Amino acid sequence: MRRSRKQIIHYGIATLILLFSVNIASAESKNISLKVGGMAPAAGAQMFCAKLADIIDRYVEGVNCTVTTSSSTKNPLRVQKKDVDLGFTGVAFQQWAYEGAAKYKKNPCPDIRFLMHVVTVATSVPFVRADSELKSISELSNKKVQLSPKGYVGGKVAKAILEAYGLTKEEIKKNGGATFQLGSSDAVKMLQDKTLDAMCATSGLKTIEGYMLPLETTIGLKILKPDDAHIEKTLSLLPKAFFPVVIKGGTYKNEPKDIKVIGAGFNMVIHKDIPQDTVYKILSAVYDHVEEIHAVGPTWKGVLLKDGLKYSNIPVHPGAAKYFKQKSVVK
Repeated sequence: MRRSRKQIIHYGIATLILLFSVNIASAESKNISLKVGGMAPAAGAQMFCAKLADIIDRYVEGVNCTVTTSSSTKNPLRVQKKDVDLGFTGVAFQQWAYEGAAKYKKNPCPDIRFLMHVVTVATSVPFVRADSELKSISELSNKKVQLSPKGYVGGKVAKAILEAYGLTKEEIKKNGGATFQLGSSDAVKMLQDKTLDAMCATSGLKTIEGYMLPLETTIGLKILKPDDAHIEKTLSLLPKAFFPVVIKGGTYKNEPKDIKVIGAGFNMVIHKDIPQDTVYKILSAVYDHVEEIHAVGPTWKGVLLKDGLKYSNIPVHPGAAKYFKQKSVVK
């Protein structure tokens, strides 16, 4: 049957409209761009964040994902402002930010939501050289001590540890010592060169942080061990987001026995406006390919589905709540 010219035109227009609609729908389904707020370029956590973004980008259909450098203190603020969509942060920071407490008093972040627990680590562990004569934290009253890099949650913990022993930055300075908040690589070099007496640093519970490995393999490391009473005193000076953890004996060659220290958790937070279905797919991709995260380094082997809801002290995103419920994961 021959079509009239008018029918052909109508058919052509209808086809174009249909194709245009399909293309729009396809573009919309692939037009979600997400940005992960990470850490400093040299930080191990930045490597984790880069891998997380890579997994989301490759395995979540319709989502493009990139990573940017940031810090655990800034990420809740950046998620709130939608400067990034999800971010790596400490348990304490996420709670303070959501509640508008501490350093977030003037800039509360009511729109951030819990996405997933990442890892639990020992924080502000007081390390000295293996050949150091120092045996107690109380002996740091006139020494040169690295507290933490600026902006890191470890700085607050280190100050609380010193305070539990009756020490303050001012008193240490008055006695001829000094406290520092240097970058990790600078502090490592100073401890190696004996221009620093002690260094408060992060440790895995069964692994050594990458930036500390050069010290362990050359000069060796010892830990100034806090006793139970001083751990309790330290915790009383900190938010409930901190807790005792144990570094497994043998993790450091000069420390054959288990050591109880202060611990902290680190999570990912996400903006409440990210669609529930997208958040569900993000978590599915992450845990379906978690072996890629484990390959980033020893610390990240602690990223486990069974711990996904640990330290969720702010509202959980509905998409995350749905995912963890289906996987029978509880707090």
